[in-house]
Amino acid sequence: MQKVGTMAWIKCNTTPSLICEYTLTNMPQGEQFKFRVMACNAGGSGEPAEVPGTVTVTEMLGKNKQTFSKMMCVQLKLVQNGPNFWYQYFPESPEYDLELKYKDLYVVRYGGVLRLSVPIKGKPQPTCKWSKDGGLVSARAMIASTEDASELVIKGAERSDSAETKPSLRKEMDEVTAKLGQPAVMKCQIIGRPVPEIKWYHAGKEIIESRKYEMSSDGRNHSLSIMTDQQEDEGEYTCKAINDAGEAETTGMLVLEAAPSFHPDYPLKEIHFAGLGTTLRIHAVYIGRPEPKIMWLHGAKTLENTEDISIETTEHYTHLVIKNVQRRVHGGKYRIRLHNHFGRADTAFSVEIYDKPDIPQGPIVLDALLKNSVIISWKPPKDDGGCMITNYIVEKREDREGSEWELVSSSINGTSCRVPNLIESAGYFFRVYAQNRYGNSEPLELTCPILIKSQLERPSPPLSPVVSGITKDSCVVSWKPPLSDGGSKIKSYYLEKKNKKDRREWTEWTPVTTDEIKQTVFSVKRLTEGVEHIFRVKCENLGGQSDYSEETTPIIPDKEAIPALRGEVVNIKIPFSGKPDPVITWQKGQDLIDSNGHYQVIVTRSFTSLVFPNGVEKKDAGFYIVCAKNRFGIDQQTVELDVADVPDPPRGVKASDVARDSVTLNWVAPANDGGSKVISYIIEKCPTTAERWQRVAQSRDTHYTVTNLFGGTSYQFRIIAENKFGQSAPSESSGPVMTKEDKSRVLLYDREVDDTGYVPRSKAPHSDFTLPLVNHTAYMGEDVRFGVTITVHPEPRVIWHKSGQKLIPEHDERKYTFISDKGLYQLIIHNVETEDDAEYSVVARNRFCLKVESMNYLRILAQLISRSMNWRPLIVGCTSALLQTALEQFQLCVLSVYKVSLHLICTPTNV
Repeated sequence: MQKVGTMAWIKCNTTPSLICEYTLTNMPQGEQFKFRVMACNAGGSGEPAEVPGTVTVTEMLGKNKQTFSKMMCVQLKLVQNGPNFWYQYFPESPEYDLELKYKDLYVVRYGGVLRLSVPIKGKPQPTCKWSKDGGLVSARAMIASTEDASELVIKGAERSDSAETKPSLRKEMDEVTAKLGQPAVMKCQIIGRPVPEIKWYHAGKEIIESRKYEMSSDGRNHSLSIMTDQQEDEGEYTCKAINDAGEAETTGMLVLEAAPSFHPDYPLKEIHFAGLGTTLRIHAVYIGRPEPKIMWLHGAKTLENTEDISIETTEHYTHLVIKNVQRRVHGGKYRIRLHNHFGRADTAFSVEIYDKPDIPQGPIVLDALLKNSVIISWKPPKDDGGCMITNYIVEKREDREGSEWELVSSSINGTSCRVPNLIESAGYFFRVYAQNRYGNSEPLELTCPILIKSQLERPSPPLSPVVSGITKDSCVVSWKPPLSDGGSKIKSYYLEKKNKKDRREWTEWTPVTTDEIKQTVFSVKRLTEGVEHIFRVKCENLGGQSDYSEETTPIIPDKEAIPALRGEVVNIKIPFSGKPDPVITWQKGQDLIDSNGHYQVIVTRSFTSLVFPNGVEKKDAGFYIVCAKNRFGIDQQTVELDVADVPDPPRGVKASDVARDSVTLNWVAPANDGGSKVISYIIEKCPTTAERWQRVAQSRDTHYTVTNLFGGTSYQFRIIAENKFGQSAPSESSGPVMTKEDKSRVLLYDREVDDTGYVPRSKAPHSDFTLPLVNHTAYMGEDVRFGVTITVHPEPRVIWHKSGQKLIPEHDERKYTFISDKGLYQLIIHNVETEDDAEYSVVARNRFCLKVESMNYLRILAQLISRSMNWRPLIVGCTSALLQTALEQFQLCVLSVYKVSLHLICTPTNV
């Protein structure tokens, strides 16, 4: 090289260079130089080739336009261009090669030697400068730099020599693949000074450590263990490290492998409904990785995207859309199949497309031909359009030219209709529409007109008697009205039965009831269990009785009704089967039952239940029909519910044998005994001029003679039935009943009694007990009631005696009760014991001294029998005697005396 301004050339390299470049170092800044190169071989050096121009040693810029350090260098490169050589000058930017141990957190023990050595290079030689956290290093630091390295040494390292570094990634989080149900671990490496706080996130939401998530960290290595139990556990997981110097984060993906299945939190409906012409959308959420292949099927046909059908599938769900649905095209069974190499999944559901119903099934049947009306019936449509038939519409048209269709009714719930206001001797056509919420069906029309005739004839026989609701001792017989009523209204029906005496012979036909039957259904009671029965029915109008209907199919009573007590919660459970799943309905009579406050209808895939959650009532007793229906058929079952309750009121109270002071009453037992036998009837009376009803007596029979009535008085009577659950409502009143006039003359005592107080024998009124004491039999602990009636004026004073001792009401109110009610006098002994075994008598006196020729003293011995364990009662016969005596006492006269003896006699019996 030659310094500009001098003549001498200076040799730069002491040894020849074998490459076409050379670097000169320690060049003075600001000086200008010229360079030349000579090639050498074994024969010596060749002619020199000068580098064109001069080179000024100044600060140079590197490739990235960054300023070099103060150390200058010059690089010469020999470039061959044909036979000539020329040279280029290249500076090198400063570089350093940080050792691996410094890339992580470098740790030095307190008091030890901190030694940091960094290899460097650059042309010209870089100048090294050390700093700590952007500021100066400690004054205790010793720094030494050479051509290829720079070193910092601090002896006796202290905590203050530590430097803050923001968190930095040492290893990114990788994608992790695990099987669903097994633990998955997400890992990464992040360092920082001070040690950063680690937080984990899933889908942007911070994760809290729990049994599902376990976290670990040692300052460098950080991991999150996930107990996978749902497909939602997969996705992006982020680890974020935060300290005072800053933060760093890394994100990794967790992929969960699993056999495909349908998401349990988003179950598919078993039946999907859609209206005709609407758009059907079915959304299915699934689980499974890798993403399964998905297939939609309608019946056996695979669905594909068309103009009306579109299928959208993502990694989480599949979606089917069908536009302009048609009942016969798109209705039916659908299936979704999922498949990956871990397994398969399959689910099925039905699609019901609502449409207007089909035409009702014919023909239209004439059930009854009446005087100016008819009853017609038909069958429901085969297809109800997938929606319940709400009603039927019936129209009529007279059989004459120019007549038009007229509406009969548009609110018919059943499959029969009475068409009124028809013209006699005219012919009529009829037609029927079925209607649901989506419209009307095509009409079912009558092809031939029906002639309305007016002649009075016997009715035709009732139709199709059927037996249902069979229990061990009862059943329900129902039938249809006759096709023709003969021109007049059906007055009543007559139901007869007969049963087998042995294997070959039958009994004679006998009526099942003597009451009139007005309806076309009747509940037959008191059947013999296990014995075969058949029934027939006939009807009657003004023209006479019809022929008998066909006989029913023989039945054998062996089915028990479901018993329940009033207020009891009842669950009637009926199993069923059918494919496709049938539609279940419950009804009582003609009324459909839905879930409400009183009923609860439960339907599963295998059974249905009718529940009375608030308890059954008396009105709930009866027959319930459960119906199962699908497109292939219909089946139904009848269930009888028997609710035990108080009986119905007695019926038909009638009076007979009306006398001066008595009336005989007859009545009919209640139509329903409430599920428990009637144990007694309570008879009440009330004068028509009064409002308060008075209890007269109790009877176990359906007849009773009421005594102690006043002559010439109008009474009304009613009856109350009683069973173990309580008393019925009172029956309807018998109507006014007038007793015969009392012909006996009542003396005016202030005129006919002389000064001595003597009443002439001929004028003394007759007096006697019209109802004497009667025998009683009772058990230990029961109550015993003695009662007598007496007809006399004025009303007497009655005194009861026990073994000759007067019973005083005020002394023992708990033991004895004394009742006096217009001629009826009663003594009630409560909770009888052995001490009550005594002779009881009753004496009646009035305030007038009436002279009687004789006084009847009737003594009746009765027994009160106690019953206890291992004792047999022994009954002793009763005796009576007629005693006569004369009693003369001032202002007191004994009218009648009755006595009765009570004896408790017990004899041991063998066990």
